[in-house]
Amino acid sequence: MQISPLSIEYREPQDTNALFAMYLPPESLLLKQAAKYGDVWWEVDGMSYGAEMKSCADFLGSLWSSNTGERLEMQLDGLRRTVDFPILAIHGILWESNNGFRILDSLQMDVLGRGIRAKFVAESRIPHNSINNFLWSIAHPIEGNPITVIWRADKEALVKTLVDLYWYSQKPESKRKTFNHVLSKGKVGNSHLNVLMSIEGLGEQTARLLLERFKAPIDVFVAEDEELMKVKGVGKETIKKIREATM
Repeated sequence: MQISPLSIEYREPQDTNALFAMYLPPESLLLKQAAKYGDVWWEVDGMSYGAEMKSCADFLGSLWSSNTGERLEMQLDGLRRTVDFPILAIHGILWESNNGFRILDSLQMDVLGRGIRAKFVAESRIPHNSINNFLWSIAHPIEGNPITVIWRADKEALVKTLVDLYWYSQKPESKRKTFNHVLSKGKVGNSHLNVLMSIEGLGEQTARLLLERFKAPIDVFVAEDEELMKVKGVGKETIKKIREATM
């Protein structure tokens, strides 16, 4: 099996390079000017993979701007045409409000564990459904390769998912089940669902059940352990992961 190193576009921020270096040995990483579209890319036995990485704020700003919006469309179209497995990888949190969305940094529990705090980045009055409609459209194109959407709450979690994909893409076809599971966590859903599914080890079914009971991620994060355990499939290990995600 022929495996290429994971290549990173040399103009990517230094913290992105450092995060990849945390999870991959030096011989598996290359910094180079993109020969293909995407910020990171690799090949396995002639099958190419490429990911365009965006912060949540950059992604929203690109969608509805006459200038950057055209650039985003061009990037995604180029990605679809030049790699076999195109990925749009987004990091950040969208918090739904009555008038649209708030863009937040990763959520953090206060030092006493009594509440959640998050740095406010920006606010948008974009209708709630607009984002999901766009993501659905690129995942279900009329022609060309569908773009897989992966959304994580912070950049480190997003980089770790891309590294997981890099390793899993090297498995024989008979062992690709886990690879497909990693991808399925990035499928399009509402923003509340995306926040909960960004927690490592928390699946879609459990995330939906949590939202049915608690309505919003913030209510999940501040709920007592006893209340969380009333949700089917939630045990001590799940609660531990929820707490770790807000530290």
